Amino acid sequence: MLSALLAARLYCERPERVGFAAIGPPGGGVVPVFTSEEQLALFVRGGCDWFATEGADLLRLLPPGYDIAVDLAGPRPVRLRASLWNAEAADG
Repeated sequence: MLSALLAARLYCERPERVGFAAIGPPGGGVVPVFTSEEQLALFVRGGCDWFATEGADLLRLLPPGYDIAVDLAGPRPVRLRASLWNAEAADG
């Protein structure tokens, strides 16, 4: 699963400040990401400023303490826990 995430092209809402739009506090919050512009539009209920990035870059730039929530407004949203990529990094 991690290799698919690293290679994926993901879409994110662009916040006013540089970084990621997050839901909730560090340690329990998520950064919503989307597999397409259409999935992002479903979540924001219309248009918004957005950016796209590769999964590997997303994980490198993701603030500590946040999980990733994929396609929150879609039929099968998925929460990927930070332990998924933190365990891989620790294993080396």
